[in-house]
Amino acid sequence: MDAIIFGGGVAKGAFGAGAVSILATAGLRVRRIVGTSSGALNAAYYASAVRSGTEAVAGDELARIWIEEATVSQGFNVSLRGILDFEGISSSAKLLAVLRRHIQASVARHPVDVRLITTNSAGERGTLEPGRPATTFERVLRFDGATFDGEAGLESLFEGVAASAAFPGAFLPYPLQIDGQAVPCFDGGLTDNTSVKHAIDGAEDVDRVFVIVPYPALLEPTPERHGLALA
Repeated sequence: MDAIIFGGGVAKGAFGAGAVSILATAGLRVRRIVGTSSGALNAAYYASAVRSGTEAVAGDELARIWIEEATVSQGFNVSLRGILDFEGISSSAKLLAVLRRHIQASVARHPVDVRLITTNSAGERGTLEPGRPATTFERVLRFDGATFDGEAGLESLFEGVAASAAFPGAFLPYPLQIDGQAVPCFDGGLTDNTSVKHAIDGAEDVDRVFVIVPYPALLEPTPERHGLALA
């Protein structure tokens, strides 16, 4: 079985759609999908296609969505309050609308398992090897195939995508219910952009992992270390 990791890249998320179009010709048997930031949108859409058995054509449609609907005007919902409070420029309203428009409840029941990574601003208890307690800001949102079979499950998935894609400064933090409280969550790339661990954790039948990232393997050195060059 195969696992796919969609790394984040903000506006470069369209790269993942193109990569999926190529992988669709390789006869993959995908059972685990991991997504972070813009890759969370790709992960959600591709997982819905795997669940419904339409993954062979998912890449082309996903690429169309990125090209035609992921523009600034259609993706940003400017929030005056967010700007005044220095929280971000846009809410996630238009992103959620895109997800609701293009991901519908599945009529098939093919197995699929999804992990979305977001950043929990409050932190939560974790452990370090060998079992020492520590605080982690990584929040892993888990969804199984049943998530894609009804509106309630899909809505929880869409909220997970919004939380994973809440890039600081561009989007307001997205609140998720964690331990009974609404906790602001940020882009998952702040803590874990391409997690192989979550691609194989508890998935004994996964023997291949494909990592899709929209940046080159070899980065050229940056001569300046301030301003936009540092970013």
